[in-house]
Amino acid sequence: MTAVSAVSAVSAAPAASGFDRDALEGLIASADLPAWVAERRRAAFEALSALALPDRRSENWMRTDIRLFKPKAWGLRPRPDGPAPAGLLAEAITSGAVAAEAFDPGPALPAAATALGGRLVSLDGHVVREECDPALAKRGVLFGSAERVLAEHGAAIRPHWFAVINGRADWFAALHAAFHRASAILYVPPGVKVSEPLSVTAAIGPGGVDTSHVLVVLGEGAAATLLTETVGGGDAASPAGGFHCGGTEIVVGRGAFLRMVNLQNWNTGVWHFARQKAVVHENGRLQWTLGALGSRVSQVAQDVALVGRHADAQVNGVMFTEGRQHLVYNTLQHHEAPGCRSDLLYKGALQDRSRLVWRGMIKVDKAAQKTDGYQRNDNLMLSAEARADSIPGLEIEADDVRCTHGATSGRVDAVTDVPDPGKTLVEVDGEMVALFHVGGTFYALDDVCTHDGGPLADGELRDHKIACPRHGAKFDIRTGAALTMPAVRPTRAHDVKVEDGGVWVRLRAEAASAGPAAQASPAAAAPRAQAAAAPAEAAAPSATPGAAAASGPLCEDSIRELLKQVKDPELFVNIVDLGLVYGVALEPAADAPGKQKISVDMTMTSPACPAGPQLIGDTKRVLGAHADVSGVEVRIVMDPPWTPDRMTEAARDQLGIF
Repeated sequence: MTAVSAVSAVSAAPAASGFDRDALEGLIASADLPAWVAERRRAAFEALSALALPDRRSENWMRTDIRLFKPKAWGLRPRPDGPAPAGLLAEAITSGAVAAEAFDPGPALPAAATALGGRLVSLDGHVVREECDPALAKRGVLFGSAERVLAEHGAAIRPHWFAVINGRADWFAALHAAFHRASAILYVPPGVKVSEPLSVTAAIGPGGVDTSHVLVVLGEGAAATLLTETVGGGDAASPAGGFHCGGTEIVVGRGAFLRMVNLQNWNTGVWHFARQKAVVHENGRLQWTLGALGSRVSQVAQDVALVGRHADAQVNGVMFTEGRQHLVYNTLQHHEAPGCRSDLLYKGALQDRSRLVWRGMIKVDKAAQKTDGYQRNDNLMLSAEARADSIPGLEIEADDVRCTHGATSGRVDAVTDVPDPGKTLVEVDGEMVALFHVGGTFYALDDVCTHDGGPLADGELRDHKIACPRHGAKFDIRTGAALTMPAVRPTRAHDVKVEDGGVWVRLRAEAASAGPAAQASPAAAAPRAQAAAAPAEAAAPSATPGAAAASGPLCEDSIRELLKQVKDPELFVNIVDLGLVYGVALEPAADAPGKQKISVDMTMTSPACPAGPQLIGDTKRVLGAHADVSGVEVRIVMDPPWTPDRMTEAARDQLGIF
């Protein structure tokens, strides 16, 4: 017990490293920069001094093991001798070996060899090559090392420098904000379109260190293409690996277009930590492509914030792993403004005993109506020992959106592990799936009863029907269709195949739309079950805000119209059309002359319906907001029991019951 306590205490203490105060002051003294740059470095260092290394208690770090990372082994490196390792991107573009496709209306790169508009190369934190086409400089384009650009144009860059990413989010973010070096800045003035790509290469030697930062700012109506690549370091078999702690900030102005390419091409012994974020303003467009080929461990946060109307972001990622590589990418598509679109696709191929983790979130703010968001992750596992974790998530506060996600995975069980007939519970990409074996064929459904979130894998299996253990709702294991009440919606069915003695499951994409504060948490085994089990007082009101305050003559018909604002949080159908309202009565209020007391006889689809408390509360709020109402009583009636026959035709059409 004592040893465990000692380890816990050490892990919570600030992490010491070669990045100390003397190193910071030496870094500040090495360049003649504006005073505010030094102030921001020192503030980040104070935060760093109080932080410990991230641990698995954090959501983004729970699948990353950095216990073998030794902070004391790393620090700023002196200027090295010899050339920087050659990268892939710049050489391929300039040789004409590859050509980037245009993302209209952005500038296209021709198929033939293309000259670079500018190039910056660093080695172990020291700039070794810096070039920029003089014609671009005459048009007001700023490109080159941060040390030079900040010294010459500090006032123009100050509003953007470390203003997009959080330099105190964790130990690595704070270290980067304090000790960034050999960084790059690209600033394109409003209306300027740069047709030639620009290139930034950050390289290290075996055992080297890179803390470079990249800032890209495009003014209104501007356009540009930036290629960034990290390369070098030692391989996994050598004692000298490498350490990268970087950051990227992107600002796409109104009507601007940026094509951004990041290639992580480290050798397999490099520790890679990075925080990247783009902010896209009104009518701005971002095409962001990421490639991950190397590193020992990668932990990357890639965020896109759509802050202006009709902003558009297309994010593509491709990852290849081998050996014991472990790559983790956490992505966020944050819709903050109306009418924005985001489209994210990550693909991975794994071999040997490598592992990929993708954790994606689409977050839609309440103001971001008409959002169109999509995310998908596909992985191809080329060995039985490789592992890929795909964890998509949605957090939606708006009520007029289209957000979807999908993922594919691999083997979940051996054929002989599931008897025929039989069932089991498996985890696929962070979601719990009920796997069934009937008549020599395998089927897979979400382990969620759509009535109240019951675990289908615990139910009774007969032929091709599975019964929810809570209220007996039955589903067809072949299609997911709801066969009996109280369930009226299908549960999601997935693709299954049998190959090489194993059972393989591919998750089908699921649409999540519309409901106030709708939220799907990928970390939970069953998102719908989690929502159904939430306490009533914590749930978002299903009534339309403010609509209940309407005034007018009270009668049974007008009360029923008011009650149509109360919607079942699972079905998104109002309680009147569902047939839950059995009777309405009014009587004068003895304690409030001129006002009425209302009594509502209401039923539920089942005696233990988890939405009951919320529906009762919303009913009282809606009717109580009327100017002529002094009190509301809701009586729950279970006789006669509710049946689907009580639903209106409109409700049947909405639920797809014909």
